Amino acid sequence: MRKIVALILALTMVAGMSMMVHAEPAQDATVLKMAISNADTYLMNTFAEKLEAATNGAYTVEMIDMSSLNGSADALAMCKNGTIDFYFNSAAQTPADFPASDVVQIPFFIGSPEKVEAVEWGLYEAGLYEEYDEDIVPLIFAATDAQLLSFANKKVETIDDFKGLKMRAASGITVDMLKAFGSEVVTMGFGEVYESLRQGIIDGVQTSPVMMAPNSMYEVLKYTMDYPVFYGSLILVMNLDRFESLDEEMQEAFRTACAEQEAEVMANVQANFEKNVATLIEGGDELYVPGDELVDAMKAFTPDLIQIYINNVKAAGIDGEAIIEKVQEIIAE
Repeated sequence: MRKIVALILALTMVAGMSMMVHAEPAQDATVLKMAISNADTYLMNTFAEKLEAATNGAYTVEMIDMSSLNGSADALAMCKNGTIDFYFNSAAQTPADFPASDVVQIPFFIGSPEKVEAVEWGLYEAGLYEEYDEDIVPLIFAATDAQLLSFANKKVETIDDFKGLKMRAASGITVDMLKAFGSEVVTMGFGEVYESLRQGIIDGVQTSPVMMAPNSMYEVLKYTMDYPVFYGSLILVMNLDRFESLDEEMQEAFRTACAEQEAEVMANVQANFEKNVATLIEGGDELYVPGDELVDAMKAFTPDLIQIYINNVKAAGIDGEAIIEKVQEIIAE
């Protein structure tokens, strides 16, 4: 049903949708459409040039704000049914479509953007990312910026300091983590967070400086723990039929352009993260490194959180144990 709705939406909207074109397409180039959020265009604004160069001008890309496509879920459905050629987003924006990808969000498990990139490609190549078996093919796996823990009034320095804190968290596994720490988890939209912190309705958040700084959260947060809880997953996928319609040489050209863009995405994510961290510090937020005792205490809960992940994906018919085993193998390498 979602595919049918997406197709109807596409037929009525594609002609009038807002195109975010960053370069004139090469003459006679086939123009492919990419759904992307406005906030992420800085990560992909050189992709058209890279694709043109790799394909000798045969293909280029136009970026389309996915809000004009009725949001992430419908934009992804359009990519799956071939109305849109590419889809770029965080996998967490449509978790039902990418349940296995939650593995990168297990707190304190994978540990770095480079490992996230290696883990995702390793899982895909091992055939353990079954969510990519039909309709779409992944061409970029990259890590999001680090998710951190921030507090309004209390500098958390021991695991006991979490007890009784009212914390807002964004992901299911992080909710389980904070509950295990002894915190009370409060769910709310991000738009409610600033005022809730100001009024003392919540005591802290799990989020990213990239979200905090533009929303002036440094006005209501005093302490941010400089230790990543996890890095999320950024993906570029392409309609599988469209990709398989290319000959082998052209497929390789697409992969070459995407590999170059993947490295640029990783670098741009980190640069943007550092810029926003600087804004938080300038605004008065104290960025502090937790002691080894607190780090070890937080990591002690990771095995239980891994089991929660395994149980969650089992409900979707996914072999979580095989995924975890492969992740551990990749990390060890």
